[in-house]
Formats: sequence, structure tokens, C-alpha cells
Amino acid sequence: MKNNFDIDKIAQYLNQFKNDLPKLYTWNAKVDKLAKLDIFTIKEINQLNKKTPFEKELILKKIIQKKLI
Repeated sequence: MKNNFDIDKIAQYLNQFKNDLPKLYTWNAKVDKLAKLDIFTIKEINQLNKKTPFEKELILKKIIQKKLI
């Protein structure tokens, strides 16, 4: 089965938004319960909650990656 996607066209279209990603990204992860699971400290959670959703996502990924190693 062949897909009908033109990846180059899709990438070219999305390229115009790459610099706006920090403003466009709006998912705001709820991380408060992660302290109860001993995944994050209260201090880490408080620091995360001061960040924009985009910054928060990048930091979450880095912290979780370190904890999985």
C-alpha cells in the first residue's frame, strides 16, 4: 500500500511555523502529581510551572530522559 503524502510539501508548509512554535505550543502538562510518584521534587515542579508550555515540555523531556537511564 502506497501512501499519498508528499513529505517535502508537508515539510515545506510546516517550515513557516518553526520559529513560532514556542507561541503556538499550548499543551500545558499537569505535573503536580509527579511529586507523589517520586519522579519530580516539589522544587522541580514549582520551577516547571513557571515556564511556558513549550519550555516546560523541553525540560520535562530532558529530566525524564535522565531518570530513565
